[in-house]
Amino acid sequence: LNPEDKRKLEPIVAARREIGKIDTQIDGLRRREETLNRRISQHRRNLERLEEMKGLEADRMRRERARMLEQFTQEGDELAREILKLEETREQKVILLEDQLEQLSIEPTKKP
Repeated sequence: LNPEDKRKLEPIVAARREIGKIDTQIDGLRRREETLNRRISQHRRNLERLEEMKGLEADRMRRERARMLEQFTQEGDELAREILKLEETREQKVILLEDQLEQLSIEPTKKP
C-alpha cells in the first residue's frame, strides 16, 4: 500500500481495535456475571433449605444469606447495566466503522 492508502486505513484499523477492546471488556463482565449468577442460585437454594429449619442459628444464617443475596443481586444489576452501556457503545462504533468502510476507496497501484 502506498502512504496515502495507509493513511486512509488508519482510522478504520483504530476503530476496529476499539471495538475489539470493548468486546474483551464485555466478555470479562459476562464471565463475572455468570459466576455471580451461580452464587445467587446457590444462596437461593441455601435460603430455601434454611426456611424449613428452626432455631436461632437457622435464623442468623437466613438473615446472613438474605443479606448476601441482596448484595449479589445489586452487583448483578450493576454488571448488567455496565454490559448494556458497553454494548450500546460498541454498536455505535460498529455503525461508524461501517460508514468509514463504505467511504473507503483504495485504487490498485500501478507498477512501473
